Amino acid sequence: MSNVEHIYVQYSKLVQVFGEPGEGDPDKVDAEWQLTLVNEQGAELIGELYNYKNGPNYLQDGSRVEDITEWHMQQETTGFFEHVRQLLGNS
Repeated sequence: MSNVEHIYVQYSKLVQVFGEPGEGDPDKVDAEWQLTLVNEQGAELIGELYNYKNGPNYLQDGSRVEDITEWHMQQETTGFFEHVRQLLGNS
């Protein structure tokens, strides 16, 4: 099982569900959420969401973070991917 997957969702939806992002690698990442979520059973699910080499920091093309729709998810805890998709209504 891979620890990195992609998800396609609007930036505004991520902000709505998880709040404002932090900053990642200033050359390759524009927005990053480091998350500790709790599922229905009370278990902590740890992981992060971030863009990678597809935003203004890397492309230097005048694009906007708000226009990014492809995101990387990296899980430290099994179940993180599924829970994020559930929270976003994205299966």
